[in-house]
Amino acid sequence: MKAEEYIIPINETAKDYDEMFVGVIRRQPVLIRCRECIRWRQSKSNTAAKVCDWDGYEKTENDFCSWAKRREDD
Repeated sequence: MKAEEYIIPINETAKDYDEMFVGVIRRQPVLIRCRECIRWRQSKSNTAAKVCDWDGYEKTENDFCSWAKRREDD
């Protein structure tokens, strides 16, 4: 089973990150890395680079954005 990564907002008044409950964390948006996104593809001009169809910029496999859509979710 693959572990999910989450985007977790923590405000300045939070005393300790470890006090958050797993249920609260799981209600947050799941982070999708570029390597998992349907918009990440091989560059036509640079065979070593990958680009995002959303913005056209080169990305690394560990980058992410708020517009990501996981490949399996099609």
